[in-house]
Amino acid sequence: MQPRRTVFTILLVSAAIMGCAAGASETAPSFTPEDSTAIRASIDGWIKATLDRDTALFRTTITDDVLMYPGNQAPVRGADAAVATLAANPTFTSFKVDVHELDGHGDVAYDHGIFTVDVRLPDGIVVSDTGSFATKFRKGADGKWAHQWVMWHSNRPAAPAP
Repeated sequence: MQPRRTVFTILLVSAAIMGCAAGASETAPSFTPEDSTAIRASIDGWIKATLDRDTALFRTTITDDVLMYPGNQAPVRGADAAVATLAANPTFTSFKVDVHELDGHGDVAYDHGIFTVDVRLPDGIVVSDTGSFATKFRKGADGKWAHQWVMWHSNRPAAPAP
């Protein structure tokens, strides 16, 4: 008799868990075309702010607790550090992204894709680069989507050690 009770208990608990999970997913807000449009506007703002070196605009595209993982650098945590990183970057003369996927659920979304940039170094030389990125977005209490985690890397090999 004991094995039957164990099997019945397992089935009952499994059904309850699946029922709760189904109910939770039905009540969570879905990811809408309007969310996708708003996230693309945040991406466009990031690009424009980078090209214009506009730290005030850049600040509107990130969360207060943003975490950035720039290629070949230590992670950058927090909005103030992220804005300082933008201000310290060389001048971007071109910056394009190709989003391969953008999706989300509720107040969290992600994207990934490739980027191409042209950067003018302090000595005047312009360097072109391409790479990949992945981003997690968070929808704030104000309804605006902002970059919360951003990771990118170059497809170019790292420079050899001196």
